[in-house]
Amino acid sequence: MSSVEPVHVVAFIVVFMSWITVWILAIASILRRPNVTGFERGVWIVVVIVFPFVGPLVWAVWGRTRSGLVPLSPDGSPSR
Repeated sequence: MSSVEPVHVVAFIVVFMSWITVWILAIASILRRPNVTGFERGVWIVVVIVFPFVGPLVWAVWGRTRSGLVPLSPDGSPSR
């Protein structure tokens, strides 16, 4: 039988806690984003929950930037 080294246990705990933190921060970010509609918010939360490893990364790379865009007017300037 092989024994588990303490360094492997510590490494596992650090990686697991980091992943949980990223997961929670992704959900909090989705819930706090004011310009995401209710339907979009629901879809993003489902994506993050169903795909727990890829979902938060997709939100961080694509969702946050896409939901934070300012609509442009026909001349290309921000329409605020």
